[in-house]
Amino acid sequence: MLNEPKQRRTRDRLERIFEVAESLFAERGFASTSMRDIAKGVPCSMSAIYDRFGSKEALLLAMHERYHARTLVEIEARTPGADSAVDLRDLLPKLIRFAMKVSRENRGLRRAMLAQSSFDPELAAKERELRALLSTMAYRMILRGAYQMKHPDPRVAADFSARLIAALVLQRYEITVEQQNVKLGEERFADETLRACLRYLEIEPA
Repeated sequence: MLNEPKQRRTRDRLERIFEVAESLFAERGFASTSMRDIAKGVPCSMSAIYDRFGSKEALLLAMHERYHARTLVEIEARTPGADSAVDLRDLLPKLIRFAMKVSRENRGLRRAMLAQSSFDPELAAKERELRALLSTMAYRMILRGAYQMKHPDPRVAADFSARLIAALVLQRYEITVEQQNVKLGEERFADETLRACLRYLEIEPA
């Protein structure tokens, strides 16, 4: 118990490092953000960050693992029980908005991972693992609404819908606003994504 204040300060410092790095990666990009910039924003010494992570790439990997763990916890909390009925007109909007939330809140990390995955095989593997896991979870949830689909192959339809949501949401938050040709607001984007999914699945809106 005597070390609890010190441990709390250590956890708070770690969270602050992640918070500052996330903000700078979103604002400047991974390549244009230095460890010195992060240390200045915390504030702390550069040695405090290097002693903990060793490199900017290692920091990014730690951020990704934290994001991975937190996202899975949030998904589990939102997953309907195995025996509960699923209405896709209710589930899909929640799924889309959840995907938007986790991408928006981690935009700097998402952009950094996109930029670095082509250079770092370990980061690329971690990114593929997370995307596959998220797509699988979304697929399983959507498939439970197969009774509402008019598609001749519900498994294909559920898989395609999960991939469509992921692709649209990730594209929105992984590129800069200046690169987006059509600037849809959050609500309009969610509505248009839902409309695309429902139309593909041939489900009448609520």
